[in-house]
Amino acid sequence: MGEVNRRWPCAVHCVCGAVAALVVLACSGPVANAPTPKENHSVTTPSAPRVLPAALEAELVQIRRAPLAAVGPGDKGYLPYELLQGADLARHPDGAIVPRLASEALDPRNDRVFRFVMLQILGLRREAAVDDALVTALADPVLRPLAAYFLGRPGYKGYPERDRTTTEPLLRALAAYLHDAGVYDDPWYHTRHATADLVLGAFVRIAGPDRFTFADPSERAFLGYTFRFPDAERAGLLAQAERWRNKDHE
Repeated sequence: MGEVNRRWPCAVHCVCGAVAALVVLACSGPVANAPTPKENHSVTTPSAPRVLPAALEAELVQIRRAPLAAVGPGDKGYLPYELLQGADLARHPDGAIVPRLASEALDPRNDRVFRFVMLQILGLRREAAVDDALVTALADPVLRPLAAYFLGRPGYKGYPERDRTTTEPLLRALAAYLHDAGVYDDPWYHTRHATADLVLGAFVRIAGPDRFTFADPSERAFLGYTFRFPDAERAGLLAQAERWRNKDHE
């Protein structure tokens, strides 16, 4: 995994066009028989989604100008981020918002931090289509760490529940990256975190922490909600996640 700084300050069903196609590829078929996922450093940009109402377009313009200022530190380790701009994009019911944000996030021509902010806003929306968008984002190594993190956040401390009739497609998508060697360079805290830790944390959180044995049971409460990953838990939780991945799904 290499030396990675895991310290943490106390600290969105329908995606259009190519996004939907990528989701099908990410979520279909047994993981054990699937080919190793290709690292996609230049994810194909989806066809242009509908223009949003003027006020929402204005929010996007503002964020694009200064994406770093759109997000700030949260007040707890398990609530690391606070959205400072783009509240209407996070709450407005317009069905075009999710595909638009997904398109912006997947576009490699956009600024890296701007793409991260698009994931931040997606993470605060409750539509099931958000899960599809985040699974698609897992194919991009740049977006993968935050996409995994926001797949694991729904239903806790400011992040709304999403209607998930099944979680197995999400777990299959995450399982493909349990050994990812990349890192997440956090532009807000200027810290580095192992992508594999964020993937494993999200996997455990979605599968249900009570289904896992922890060396320290107290870690069960916040694993996957913080970016901190306890060293003493990594090997054991990874082995348990791998057993889930390799079991025969019938």
